[in-house]
Amino acid sequence: MEVEPTLANCPNFRRHLSKTCWSFEDDGPGVAPDQQLTLGTAYARFDPSRDRQTGGAGLGLAIVCGLAEAIGGSVSFRSKPGRGLHVQVVLLSAGRSSE
Repeated sequence: MEVEPTLANCPNFRRHLSKTCWSFEDDGPGVAPDQQLTLGTAYARFDPSRDRQTGGAGLGLAIVCGLAEAIGGSVSFRSKPGRGLHVQVVLLSAGRSSE
C-alpha cells in the first residue's frame, strides 16, 4: 500500500507547482558552524559517542543528498549549536526539469 504524502499525514510536506519540499527538524545539540560544510558528505559523524558499533557509518545524509541531486533536487541544512538541525529536501515535480 502506497501512501501519498499530504498536509494531513505529513505536516512538513509542501507541494508547489514545480517542486515538492520536505522539511525535517530534530532537537539535538545542533551542528557547529565549522562542521556544517561537511553535512551530507560520506562518513561525516559529529557525535564522538557514536561510531560504527553504536550508531551507523555516517552515510544517511550523504545518501539523501546523492539521491536528491541525481534526480535534479537539492538538500539544504540549517543548524545552530544547541538548537538542533533543520533539513530541507526539494525535489522537482514530475514532468519538470532543472534545466
